[in-house]
Amino acid sequence: MLFWFKQVVDKYGWDYVEALAKQEPIYVRGTQAPADMVESGAATATFSTDGGLVPIDGTVSRFVLPKEDPFIAWPQQAAILKGAPHPDAAKLYLSWLLDKDTQKNVWYMWSVRTDVAPPAGYKPIWEYSNGDPTAFGRFLADRGAVERFRAQIGLYLGETKGEPSPGRPRFISIFSALRNLFVPPSHKRSALSTHIHRIRAIAHWKAVTGATA
Repeated sequence: MLFWFKQVVDKYGWDYVEALAKQEPIYVRGTQAPADMVESGAATATFSTDGGLVPIDGTVSRFVLPKEDPFIAWPQQAAILKGAPHPDAAKLYLSWLLDKDTQKNVWYMWSVRTDVAPPAGYKPIWEYSNGDPTAFGRFLADRGAVERFRAQIGLYLGETKGEPSPGRPRFISIFSALRNLFVPPSHKRSALSTHIHRIRAIAHWKAVTGATA
């Protein structure tokens, strides 16, 4: 999701993020929770998960590809590591995964095979100008820029909440609670007000815990 925001900021600027924050969207951690919330009717829409190009039987949610706005696309990569305990089983799995029938009838997004056409109504992934599959990798390659942008986004949106998918629920819930103590309300998220809020939060934390450092 951080990369999605990077693309949006590059196109529309930080005013877009500020306007989005004022709508008070639901922030959750991971990609499975938003998909479940839309499917159950708890939320109307999400841009923080994926979905089948062809609707899966029995589901009510639908994947909609933006016509102009950016979307995230990246290649799913696989490898068999040197010294793997069961290399033959790994080869068998990758052989099945990359098989033409699997890519056509089991895989739910664009195929990595050039001889498997996308479902009706979709173009090959490389033909979408608003979804470069190589851009995400380039974004992640500059870790310093990633962390700087993460810090900037935090000033507008604060920290995400909830359990990761998958993750360590107990640790994450405690960690998120501590971090949320230092995130000001959405209507007070200028750089100065955030700094003042965190100074006060630290003072409150020391008073409660008896900390001196």
